[in-house]
Amino acid sequence: MRSVPPPRVSPFRVAPRVACALVVGISALTVVGNARASETFPQAVQEHLDLACAPQCTLCHTTPAGGPGMIDKLFGGAIFGQGARAKMPETIPPALDTLKANGSDVDMDGVTDIDELRAGMNPNPGDTELCLITYGCGARIASGNASRPAVNGWGALAAALAAIALALRLRKAP
Repeated sequence: MRSVPPPRVSPFRVAPRVACALVVGISALTVVGNARASETFPQAVQEHLDLACAPQCTLCHTTPAGGPGMIDKLFGGAIFGQGARAKMPETIPPALDTLKANGSDVDMDGVTDIDELRAGMNPNPGDTELCLITYGCGARIASGNASRPAVNGWGALAAALAAIALALRLRKAP
């Protein structure tokens, strides 16, 4: 009796399935909204220094929405120079402690940055108040950017293309 070898699966039939699975997997990872963990940085500063309010994102960033690559304030440079890291709010307290220990004074007004923060002042040049009006007509709405989509566009496109490819592939399957 002659043995029959197992049927060979063509690499051309397997490769599209693997590629499709990879695209779906990668797309699932990129479709999630743009997590801006640094939104917790103001709260970390507030809690660690026992401030009356959470400072504005503009304590470190160019814009109220914050974001990577937009740290252009002197205090932002100082705190990141002492170990604060993006998307890692747990690095804020040790960085603040180092600034205090070093007597950091980014605006060179003779009052340390930490003392200015505790006094409700912005340590950057200009000595603006740290807390804006938090109630009534002048209340500030929590940070966020309504113009920024909740879903990454490229990830959504890749997921849609992967779904179409998978649907077409399943229709052709015997």
